[in-house]
Amino acid sequence: MKNNLIRLSKTALFLFLIVCTILLCASCISNSPSNVNTTGSTVTTGEEGTTAPGTTTASGGTTAAPGTTTATPGTTTTPGTTTTPGTTTTPGTTTTPGTTTATVTTTTTVTPTSTTTTTTTTTGGGDESGPDEVPMLPAQEVKVLSQNILTNDSSHLPREQRAPVMINYFLSLGLDSIGVQECVSQWADLLDAGLGHLYARVGVECGTGADKGSFATYIYYLKDKYRVIATDTFWLSTTADVPSKFNDVVDMNRTCTWAILEDMQTGFRYVHVNCHTDHKDKTANVVQLQMIRDLIVRFEEMGYPVFATGDYNNPDPGKVAYNQMLADPRIGDARYETDNTDDTVSHFGVGSSIDYCFVTRDKMEVLKFDVIDCDQHGEVVVSDHNGIYTHARVYSLPKQDHLTLSAVGFAEDVRVEAEESATSSAAQSLTFEQARDTNGLVALKYEIALYDAQNEFVYRTVVYGQTHRPHQPVTVTTLLLGGLPTNTYRVEITPYSFFGVAGEPISREFVWAGEEITLEEPEAPDLLDVSVKYGVPTNGAQSGISLETVNSIGAAADAMVFNKEGNIRTSSLASEYSKLVDGFTFEITFKTSDDLTGSIAGNFHAGGFGMSYTAAGLAFSIHNGEEYVRAQVAVMPNTTYHAVGVFDGEYLHLYLNGARVDTIALGGEMELPTVDGAKYLCIGGDSNANGSGENMSKVTVYNVSLYSSVLNESEIFYLAQN
Repeated sequence: MKNNLIRLSKTALFLFLIVCTILLCASCISNSPSNVNTTGSTVTTGEEGTTAPGTTTASGGTTAAPGTTTATPGTTTTPGTTTTPGTTTTPGTTTTPGTTTATVTTTTTVTPTSTTTTTTTTTGGGDESGPDEVPMLPAQEVKVLSQNILTNDSSHLPREQRAPVMINYFLSLGLDSIGVQECVSQWADLLDAGLGHLYARVGVECGTGADKGSFATYIYYLKDKYRVIATDTFWLSTTADVPSKFNDVVDMNRTCTWAILEDMQTGFRYVHVNCHTDHKDKTANVVQLQMIRDLIVRFEEMGYPVFATGDYNNPDPGKVAYNQMLADPRIGDARYETDNTDDTVSHFGVGSSIDYCFVTRDKMEVLKFDVIDCDQHGEVVVSDHNGIYTHARVYSLPKQDHLTLSAVGFAEDVRVEAEESATSSAAQSLTFEQARDTNGLVALKYEIALYDAQNEFVYRTVVYGQTHRPHQPVTVTTLLLGGLPTNTYRVEITPYSFFGVAGEPISREFVWAGEEITLEEPEAPDLLDVSVKYGVPTNGAQSGISLETVNSIGAAADAMVFNKEGNIRTSSLASEYSKLVDGFTFEITFKTSDDLTGSIAGNFHAGGFGMSYTAAGLAFSIHNGEEYVRAQVAVMPNTTYHAVGVFDGEYLHLYLNGARVDTIALGGEMELPTVDGAKYLCIGGDSNANGSGENMSKVTVYNVSLYSSVLNESEIFYLAQN
């Protein structure tokens, strides 16, 4: 009995001690601060995931700058210092008392330098956070690849045999996006066929049509996972917004394509930049890498993580351009962000490293970098370049709204000046100071509209800014066309941001400079004077050249409407060719559509002449026995133009709305078509050997005239005004 009593007493005492302990712990919890942080750092994430090193949330949910920390109310910490509640360390960042967090979990964050810290984070925040809190994009892992593609080479297997192996190796890596270089249209077709069920692409060719260097720096991305927020391709030259070479030393056009990709489920975003720089001119290569570096920094400052893949053609780390790229501490070479420093040399082990993936170091941790040997795919060598694979964890970052960030506008006192142009009395040189966005970035482009004193529309054009040049000028200069000297006009300039968002326009009145132009009515066209009469296209010239409609076209009361299905062909011009070789005038009044491709009116077939669209805009072209020579000018969609091409026996001149806009030497004798079936003019397309027409355009044509004489400026301006 005594032993039983002792056992009961011990049990009762033990239970009593347990109850007291529980009550004491509950009391401590209820009286302690709710945001105790053993590292001095409190952060908010949109979803569970890694948060950028040092990113913190201050009172009211404000995100502090990287490198600062948040302590328990009343304490001060040095960034990264572990602080016990109620203690003070060396001066750092003091958090306003009263800051609270939601239920806390412990997350391990790995910094780009591979040091590990423990932070206390709130989870499940994002857009559900309080009204004063900064929404956070979730952390996410991203896999990207850079692959220069050997176009076709007699020492390698044909592309049709290499493509399936390359596509399989792409698919095996589970890539989010792929940057390819030297991707000619035949390769793009093969990749589209093999990757199209999972990937879509952005980017354009480097050249135009069959021009040398018409490969591309495309970006393929997972189309069911990401949407493209914005994308652009620019040329690595002094005229970045039109197809062009840096100078005459380089061998071809070089481009850079970028895309902002957004995860459609989480809102996570990253930027993929993909480029191919020059290898023949060191000066060109240095400037081109500056252009790309400035682009990376621009996105980084907007809050975007960036992967910049490409064939940089800058041999070996240590060279000038490579060093300049990494001179900004925010940019790193992905391979040196890991322990893997495998050489990226390809070309079968001969040569130097030229393929890289640069990353924004503070916004991600590179988990893996790998060189995919070009000859590791069995018997098939897929390219003369190795693949460059980067797998990174992008940290949880504050959500950025690029439309807000890039609001663009002119300064209130912006200077706009108009003066007489040296090219033509009918042209006015317009100069204005550039608009800038909230980041100080100059506008991407400007839409310029000209109105007369009665507010009637006269002319519209687009001019591009210098967003892609490392050293941006203060002003933009362009030509206004179609005005009369001494008359008053109003110009309206609308700026567009880096992402193509329109800003507030400015409007200025001015008097068209120069002396009055004497208008001179030319003689009627002797070969062609095609217009619509009573709904029927008719040739009013006395030449006797007849017209025939091929397939169907639309016919308005005063116009021929082409929709890439039908065209109008003349009878043979063979008997008239002798009247053209020493000089002629070709006139067209037309309205562009939203599709600026194809030929408007052409006699192109192994020679010939005509008016067509190119990447630069509208072109008047003549074959010189070796190639087509083009006088060109930019044009806008859905706009009416009066265009005149003049060949004076030596030079091609292009006039738009009465003003001469381009002149170029033919550089040889005019070469005319040699195939009998192609010796006709096709309106709405281009002539071909069987007379059915090809390279059709979507355009409305009001008249087409062909003179065997060379009209002067006064005669051309008369035609433009009437």
